[in-house]
Order: sequence, then C-alpha cells, then structure tokens
Amino acid sequence: MRTRIAASIGALVLSLGVLLAPAASAADETYTVTATVTTRGGTPIPDEDVRLLPAGGTDEDPVDEGATDASGVITFRDVPAGDYVVSYHSVWEQSAPATVAVTVDGSEEVSFVHPRLVALSGQVVDDLTGTPVPYVMISGYRELRTADLTLATDVNGRGATFAPAGSYTVRFDEWNEVYRRTVLAKLTLKAGSDVTGRVFRLVRKSHVTGRVTLGDKAVDDARVHIGSEYVQTSSSGRYSRDVEPGSYSVRVAGDSERRWFTTYFGNTVRKPDAKKVVVPLGRDGVADIALVRSATITGRVVGRDGRAAKGITVYAWNTDREGQVSARTNSDGRYILRGLATGEVGLQAQGGTSSLPAEGKATVWARQGETVAAKQITLMDDAIIYGQVKTTGSSPTKQDVSLSTSSGEFLGTFRPDADGWVGFAALPAGTYYVHVDGSNLRRQVVVRAHKTATFGTLTRGELRTVSGKVTDWAGKPVAGASVHVYDQYGTAYATVRTGSTGRYTIRSVVSGSYQVKVTPKASSPLAWGQVALSVRAGKDSVRDVRLGKGATVTGLVVNTKGKPAIGVTVWSQEGHKATTDATGRYTLTGVKPGRQTLKITDPDYVGGYRDATTTVTAKGGATVTAARATVR
Repeated sequence: MRTRIAASIGALVLSLGVLLAPAASAADETYTVTATVTTRGGTPIPDEDVRLLPAGGTDEDPVDEGATDASGVITFRDVPAGDYVVSYHSVWEQSAPATVAVTVDGSEEVSFVHPRLVALSGQVVDDLTGTPVPYVMISGYRELRTADLTLATDVNGRGATFAPAGSYTVRFDEWNEVYRRTVLAKLTLKAGSDVTGRVFRLVRKSHVTGRVTLGDKAVDDARVHIGSEYVQTSSSGRYSRDVEPGSYSVRVAGDSERRWFTTYFGNTVRKPDAKKVVVPLGRDGVADIALVRSATITGRVVGRDGRAAKGITVYAWNTDREGQVSARTNSDGRYILRGLATGEVGLQAQGGTSSLPAEGKATVWARQGETVAAKQITLMDDAIIYGQVKTTGSSPTKQDVSLSTSSGEFLGTFRPDADGWVGFAALPAGTYYVHVDGSNLRRQVVVRAHKTATFGTLTRGELRTVSGKVTDWAGKPVAGASVHVYDQYGTAYATVRTGSTGRYTIRSVVSGSYQVKVTPKASSPLAWGQVALSVRAGKDSVRDVRLGKGATVTGLVVNTKGKPAIGVTVWSQEGHKATTDATGRYTLTGVKPGRQTLKITDPDYVGGYRDATTTVTAKGGATVTAARATVR
C-alpha cells in the first residue's frame, strides 16, 4: 500500500510521499530513501544540501548526506528500517532547513518544493553580431545589495541559475577587453514562473581609433588627445582608446623636435576648423590624422672675427603670422630651427659677452615640409650707448628710459640703477634718440660700428600731477577708463584708471606739450578720446576729457575657399578686438570715428592664417559694415 503526506515547514512548502512496502522478511534488510527538490515552476534544483537524520537527531550527526544531482534528485541507499528525518538546506538563500519525518520500512520518496526560488536560463549574445558570448558572467542586483543572481555562460554562451523571486537590475560588471560594463535588463522573477530562453545582449566597448602619419610614414609614440584623455600611437602609427558614446575632439600634440604642428582631426592646425569624431554606442569612431609638417631652417652664426659663435641663442619668428621658436648653436656655431610656418621668417642671434653683447640679424623664406638654409649670421651689432639720468624729487630707478631709431621705431625700455646709469647694447651703427619717458626730454646720439657712445647726463625736473574728470557725451562719469599722458615724443611715465566718479589724478608730467589719452573699458560703446595739454614747470594741471560715441563695426572674414574663418581676431587701430563666430562674423564696439584699417590675426594657431587687413569708415553712434576680408 502507498500513502502520500504533505507538510509545511517555515517558509518552505514540502510534499512527502511515503511508499509503504510489505514488511521485511529479514531483520537486516535495507532500503532507499529518495528526495527530489524543485522550484514551484517544476524545475529541478541541483546541488542542494539534503541530509538523512536519525529520529531526534541533529544536522551535525546525519546518517547520510549529499547534494541533489542535475535532475534535482538524491538517493540514500542501504538505509535500515526505522524512523528518520529528511532535512533540506537551500544553498541559494539563507533560511531554516525544511524537515520531514519518515518511517522506513520500504523504499521511500520525499519531494521538496522551494516556495521562493525561480529558475532562470538563457543565452548571452553580442549585441552587434548576435553571436553567443562564452565564458562570461552576468549579475543581478536587488536595490543596493550585493549580487543575488549570477549567471555564467558555457562555450555556447548559455547558462542557467536560480534566484529568489523579486525585481533585479541585471548588469555585466566584469572587466572585459571587448564588452562594456553596463545594465543589460530590468528583470522580475515570480515564484512559480520559471524563466527559460532569456537572451541578454552585451554591448561592445566604444572606441576612438585611427592612424597617425607624417607624409606617408606611420608615427610611433605620438600623443593623441581624445577629449581630456590621451593615448600613444604604436609602431604602426595606430591608436585606440575606450570612450563613452558621444562626439570627441581629437588632436595630436606637436613633438619635442617640432617636426609637426599640433594637428586636429580633419588634418588642420586650427581647432575651430577641426572635425569631431562621432562614436555610437557599441561602435567605434575612426579618426585618422595626417600631421601638418613644420618648416626647418638651418644656419650658422659667427663672430666679427669669423669664428664660430657656439652656445648662443638664435630666435626666429614668422613675420606675417603666428609662430616663434629658438635654438642654441653647437660648437661649430650651427643651429637647427623647427616649428615655423611657410613664409618670411626673421632671425636674430644674440651673443657676445656680458660686458659686450652682440647681435646679428637675417631673414629667410621658410616652407613647411622642407629644410631651407639661411645665410650666415655675423654678430656685427655690438655698439653701446650709455649715460646717466638724474631725477628731481624721486629715485631714478622708477624712471623709464627708452631708445628709438631716427625713424621713430622704439627698440627697448630700461630703468637706471640707483645712481642713474643706464645703457643700451648690441646696436648697429646709426643715429638714435634716448628718451626720459614722459618728460619731453630726449637726446640724439650717433654711434659708430663697434664703438661706444654716451648721451651724457639728462636731468629730469620734478614730476607734477594732472587731474581731471572723464565723462561721456551726456556728461555722465566714466569709471574704469585708462588714462595715459604722453609727451610730444609719444612716451609716458605712468597710467591710471578713473574712479567711480570718473575722476583721475596722475603724477607723470614735467613741462611742455602733452596729450591726455583716455581709453574706456573694452566692453564700452564709447570711443577713446584725446586732448592736448600744456604744462608749466613746477605747476599742476587740470584737464577734463569728454568721450564721444563710438561706432559699432561689423564684418565678415572668410578663407580662400569662401568659407567662414572661425576664431580669428579682428583689431581696431585703438586696440578694440573681437573674435569671429561660427559664421565668420564679428562685431567691434567703441571704435573711434574716422577711417580705420582693421587688422586680422590668428594668434592661437601656429601654421594658421596669415595676417590680413580690411578697411572701414566708422561713424560715432552708428553701426557700419567693414569690407569683407579674406585670410590665407
């Protein structure tokens, strides 16, 4: 006869089936006890801990124990007749064991049904190709807890697992060269509803990849900047970096030898003209970069005696665009300069000794991607002009002293020592003027080649003040404006700013004719103003300045292809500036009325556009449009 028994232990639902066999014919006859463990959905649960205990015994002293097989079954053999307890411990969650008592007098069968555990099986595939992904593990999380669900795949990308009923965020969290860590699914497991055939799709990592070349050759170990990160190229010139999906600016920095300029994706040296590489989710973005070569200049420097000038500095600069570099000569006086753009290049070598400095100059036409030889530079300019400056009422160390050529080009400004001595060295023969800045005091000096000349002693009188008020055309005070007082030779002693009431006081004049020039803030619509001033020796002066309405100047800058020149700087003659926008347009405010020549520069990019100009006739208080400008 066979009997079925059902029991509920704690949170587990149990069903007990007892097979009643005929009484044994011998006292030593043994039997089998079989236990089956499944989910409520009927899926067998392998590797569960089942123990056979003597009646009244504990888990620590079982008659026999083991784990269920792949079909969720465990069979205890050679069990003598008697009273026993079958104990089931789930390895999938912590809970009290489920137990059921059984009297063995024949072969017995016991079934355990886990009330909360749900079976999950499926496959992990590549989101791009759909192919199975072997030997990876995905994890499921409930709230912020540790992983309550893990599924490992086999060679076919398939896997099976069990987890308590609940809602999970399924993620791929392990490090992998191909696939990105990401959320795969939101999954709800319900008791009694096992899940089979679920597909989880792994998303490939996104990369920015590409190849860097110089001419037709790969560039090894170049630094490629991708957003705020960087990576080095391999010996084949290739690079790759994991990135989040999005668009990226990619550039290759210039190398230490200046063989190329910093070059952006799109093979341009200008960031505004660069392309951006777009990287979709799970895909790669390709940004190959052909580096823009710089020019190379070689040459030699010698002294007046024809001997090699070793260890001196040679400076070089593009005369009509951004770019400046320097190098030192070797023991034979030779140098190599790299990192300049095509065009005329000025060269200046500075050598000699500390007591007798000497300079030499030259020009050369450079071509990017080529090496050109400059003519030999001889350190011929070594004449010296010196003298003493005396200042009444103040220290000579606070007085600027400038040197200009006979044509009015200012060469430099120095301050005397405590005794008033000051000098200018490394000069070619010629006629010069020494200025005591802001004092209307200057002296002409003629110096011959390789000689020393003195300007003697220049005595500046006591400084007096100029004060006044700066207002706009309506009489309102102008705050924050810069006030310069220039002498008749165009030099000034100091600069001040107007206060909140528009007033200023500057101690910077001696005697004679001056110009008070006022420049408003860069954002001001006011034009700069200038008024004449006559100063008597020993007397302070008062001079108010009224600023008129400035003009607003708009315009367009394009390149030789007629496309907008983005990010170039446009300057007015008085120093106002604006930067062109994405359409190549600009707006200057506060431009002084009258005929203006606007200068266009590309100051941020070596190898960028050459300088250019355009013209406009500005009208105070009006908006005018300058002639269209083209940069090359």
